Amino acid sequence: KEANPELGYWQSEYCILQNNGEIGSGSGRDLGMPTAMYVARIIHNDMTLCNAKSWQWWTAITEVDFKDGLIYLDDGSEGNTGKMGGNVKSLQFDGTVRDSKLLWVFGNYSRFVRPGMVRIKCDLSEEQSIENGLLVSAFKNKLNNELIYIFTNLSEEAKNIDLGSKELVSAYTTSKNSNLEHSDQKADKIIIPGRAVVTVIL
Repeated sequence: KEANPELGYWQSEYCILQNNGEIGSGSGRDLGMPTAMYVARIIHNDMTLCNAKSWQWWTAITEVDFKDGLIYLDDGSEGNTGKMGGNVKSLQFDGTVRDSKLLWVFGNYSRFVRPGMVRIKCDLSEEQSIENGLLVSAFKNKLNNELIYIFTNLSEEAKNIDLGSKELVSAYTTSKNSNLEHSDQKADKIIIPGRAVVTVIL
């Protein structure tokens, strides 16, 4: 790093493989919020604590009963198609496509944090908790001075945010009932629902 200050690292091809007390193992697909919030915390920590310059998921589409995809394809059996083996011939011609909450949470980052942006210092008035609190990261687009805030609320309770401005901002929420749902909010009265990821554009 001293010899090359620009040297950094990419978090590439992440996938849930290990057993853990929060979401179990990598086997068994989860289209809901538990896996999505688990990965949201990992993305936040890798970007803010480890200064990852890129963050990439393992695979986009899968047909197996595993937590390895953003989008799932099956024959209508909701995860039993091919179990761990995959390669079901009928899926070459037809099938059911299922999106996961992980896809949408990932979109809270990938849709808005684009190449060339830089991460900037951002603090909350309350100490951030990686276990059950509110996390925030911020990124700046140097071309138009746009600021992107990404809030990850690990708690069950909604949080109120004041960005110190009265202007109207665009917010995109992924939660149990929302998939990157857009809303216009006042910058001094932003609501972050419980167990949700919200991207705010200022």
